Amino acid sequence: MSRINVVSPTTATGPAKALMDAVQAKIGMTPNFIRLFANSPQALEAYLGFSGSLGKGQLDVKTQERIALSVSEANSCAYCVLDFSLRSK
Repeated sequence: MSRINVVSPTTATGPAKALMDAVQAKIGMTPNFIRLFANSPQALEAYLGFSGSLGKGQLDVKTQERIALSVSEANSCAYCVLDFSLRSK
């Protein structure tokens, strides 16, 4: 079974590296889904733009994180729960 390659932040180049570095600087880590998106810098840039736009809504950051954590827990997504736990530190 073939798998989709994930891009390592240490070996990324060009636009993918710049975007991944920005994520690392903002949240202190590079989640696997960002490494996957980095296969297409255009897709990664689009995702980050969309995510940034949603972040400008009326909900404060703590409420946004609580909602995301609750949804992750309801979906039994251990990776997501761990990801949010690490980001909140």
